[in-house]
Formats: sequence, C-alpha cells, structure tokens
Amino acid sequence: MQDTYGCINWNVKFLPIGETQVSQQQKMEKLQNMYQHSDANPKEVTCLMKSTFYTQRQHVNQGKSINCLREEWPFLFDELGMIVHFKELTGIDIKETLTHNLDLKGKRLLNYLTTVCVHKSKRFHQTYARLQRMRGQQSGCSEEVKEMLLLLLSYFDEKEESMFFHVDDTCLAEEVELGQVPLTPTIIVCGQSCYSSTRYMLSLDRNLVNTKHLFFISALWLMFGSYYCFNIHYPSELASTLEFFKGPVNVRRSSRRHGDLEQAGKTQGKQAEQSIKATTHRSSVLKWHGRLKRARRCVCLRRQPWLMSGSSTPLQEETSNTTLDPNVFACSVF
Repeated sequence: MQDTYGCINWNVKFLPIGETQVSQQQKMEKLQNMYQHSDANPKEVTCLMKSTFYTQRQHVNQGKSINCLREEWPFLFDELGMIVHFKELTGIDIKETLTHNLDLKGKRLLNYLTTVCVHKSKRFHQTYARLQRMRGQQSGCSEEVKEMLLLLLSYFDEKEESMFFHVDDTCLAEEVELGQVPLTPTIIVCGQSCYSSTRYMLSLDRNLVNTKHLFFISALWLMFGSYYCFNIHYPSELASTLEFFKGPVNVRRSSRRHGDLEQAGKTQGKQAEQSIKATTHRSSVLKWHGRLKRARRCVCLRRQPWLMSGSSTPLQEETSNTTLDPNVFACSVF
C-alpha cells in the first residue's frame, strides 16, 4: 500500500522476525485474558498489540465480522489498542494528533463557522441558534468540539442521526435498541443532546463495541479511527463532514509574518501589525472557505464519477457501506 493513501501497513505480508503462527495465537489468547482484568499493564498490552499487528490485519482484511473481531481482539476496540493499531497502520498517533490539532485549529474553524457561514444561510443560522440554546453557559474545549462538529453537519446538510444515536442518560448497554442504530460507526449519546450527556458509547455494525464511560473527544476519535482500522466506507449521509474532518488540520502559518513585523520598525509597528492581522484573517477565511468547498466537491465527484470521466451517463457504483478498497482512504487527515 502506497504512503499516499495513508495506510502504510494495510496488507502486511510477513510475520515479524522471530514470530510464528503459534506464537501469534498464544499472544492473542494472552491479550484476551488480560482484557478480563482491569489492572492489565498498559505497556505490556501495547507491546503485545504491536507484535500481533500482522495477525490483526489478516483477520480484518479477511472480512471477519465485528463480533468475531471483538472476541478475538477485544483491545482493538479499546482506546489503548486502537491507538497502537492505527499508528502501525498509518504511522499516526490518532489520539495525540487529533487532540493537538483540535486545540490548535478548532477555534479558528469554529470562528469561521459562527461569523462567516452563519450569515450565508437561514437554515444554518437557525441551527446555530438552536445549538446555542442547547449549549447554554457550558464552556471548554470539549463543548467547542461538539459545536464545531454539529455545525459542520449542518453546513453540509447532513443529518446528526447518521453519526449520533441518542438514548436516555440512565440507559444501560443492554437496553440500547441496536436495531435502530446505523450500521456504520456511531456514537451512542446517553442524554437528550451532546451537550447534556456525560457519557458516550460506540457502536459498529449494530454491536456495542465500547460501553465504557467515554468522553466526547475519545468517542469521536474512536469512531473516526474505526473507518480506517476496519475498512469501512464513509456513509453517503456523512461523506462531506468526514471528508472535511480529516483535512483541516494541516494549516501552516507563514514564518515570514514575524520577520515582516520586525522589519516594519518601531514607528510603524502598530500599523504593520494591524495590516498583518487583517491579511491573516482574510487568508484564514479564504482557506476555510476553500476547504469546505473542496470537501463538498470531492464527495460530489465520488458520488457522481461521470463528472470526472466525461461520460454522458452515470457510472455504476458499489452501494455497500461495509468494506472498502483502502485506496479510497487518503489519510492526509493529520
């Protein structure tokens, strides 16, 4: 698998040096036993997950069901295990990178959505007003991420129900009506809204794969990482949001701005600073506008490939939402 697709180890062809099928089986069973104990050593789990990555990929790529994978590799659906698997798969620490980039660029995106986009659509403005009422006086990074994600869904005219499934705040895992949950990775929200909820669960293929009291950001990156780790299509109902979500984290600031400010001199320093800030704001607005348009255009072309091919009739597309050729995933996200 080429690095340009993000998955640098999608189809591992050889066992690690010193490993055999027997040793891999033994380690898999050891991980299963460790999962039953809450005091499992994280370092040992990390080491075992890393050394058995070959077998994990073999099982995933063979098309084993989510239930089967959960029985054989329970840590793969846990925060610790998915971090290891995702990093071996893509070379990226999903939790660290996503958290860092949300802190670094999330506010800029939220500011763009709430100051520019909010005036361009009556429907979007109504959604923003509704979210503000639901959020109330709550503040913090997690609340901003919730608002950003919900606004992105509204901007792309995609439904929250495709990503979130709401249950009562006292609902137990066995009480969730899984028959009504989407087949694709879904965040189970225990509460009337993302703002009022204090715990979340994760569902894959209508199986509750993580029923721990997850924080919102943890549930978010577990949901997002599941698309890569388990070869799952972006559902058409969320394609634009997910396509955009993996892109707006590589904005680089120009290093020349600081130098320009110094060269402006003390007497013109304030004027130069104001000019640079204005330029930076305009540049930021144009960048976010461009990214949002590209995400929508990319998904449009994926849904209507004849736009690229030049043919007069639509090309037939695979409609399955379960497995995916890894070439489709450009993990340029982070």
